[in-house]
Amino acid sequence: MQLKSLTIDDVYKLVQEIIKQFAHLIEKRGLSKELWSKGNRRDEKSVQRIFFAVADSYCKANNLDISPEVDTGTGEIDFKFSVGYECRIIVEVKLSDNPKLVPGYEKQLEAYKNAEKTTKGIYIIMDIGKMGKKLERIWKIKSDFLSGKLPASEIYVIDGKIKPSASKL
Repeated sequence: MQLKSLTIDDVYKLVQEIIKQFAHLIEKRGLSKELWSKGNRRDEKSVQRIFFAVADSYCKANNLDISPEVDTGTGEIDFKFSVGYECRIIVEVKLSDNPKLVPGYEKQLEAYKNAEKTTKGIYIIMDIGKMGKKLERIWKIKSDFLSGKLPASEIYVIDGKIKPSASKL
């Protein structure tokens, strides 16, 4: 069977679809329970493994490569989605209580995009509490990028807190 060749925009839309499905499973289908153990949050690697499990089937179905923990000399990128050499999307995942949440968006993700020669990046923030004013600062940075005519990575905030069951609402 001949698969159609994906453009960078196709890949970007597909990665966004993967993230939306991941968010739906976390927020609406109870997968948020897997982010916690005995009332304590699990680490970022656990969130990344769950994301990888969701993404892998999409990638297989669409002939899209997903590479977790790619080290391009600037550190380990959480995920690189790609088709061929030209179509690359970088995805970084952070927990809301991470003290490096703001520089992760402003500097870390930008360095990874630069190393991978792409302008397409996505920043996933798993909100497990203790966000404080960090999200406001990240939105301001994104706005500054855009007003300076620079490419700004998309931001997805996913509520990873455990919800009460429907019978207790």
